Amino acid sequence: MKILAIILSLMATPASAAPFDYLFAFPSQAAAIADPVVGQYYITPSVGSPAWRGDICFPNIFAWDSTKDVVNGDGSITHTSYDSNWLMICNFPTRQPALEAESTTHLIVDIALSGPASMIYSWVPPASLSTVMLQPIPQGRLYPFGNP
Repeated sequence: MKILAIILSLMATPASAAPFDYLFAFPSQAAAIADPVVGQYYITPSVGSPAWRGDICFPNIFAWDSTKDVVNGDGSITHTSYDSNWLMICNFPTRQPALEAESTTHLIVDIALSGPASMIYSWVPPASLSTVMLQPIPQGRLYPFGNP
């Protein structure tokens, strides 16, 4: 039921909205929860367990550089993480100045645009954006960033 409620809330987002994705990097999920700005999106509902707000937060994102992928002998692919940080994407219908001031903000994307024009801020150089991969990709975004 909880998954269905999340899916329905995502489907209810108006298509005309121009949401913004914010990618945050913390040493751990506990550090994200303790953060005075980002931690406000970790809630304790009246029923159930504490969790990140499912309507805007996508925790446990894995980021890697696809040019460093290794094809193993059995045909599987090993991805090498950019770093050891715990990552989360939060999505909002408008820009969030408090989040943009956060030192943990590694990426800000205007998802109404595509390709390099969508990038508002990035922790990697623009030339490297086309090889940045994220998993899972929330709401079918057009990542990698450099490819429309």
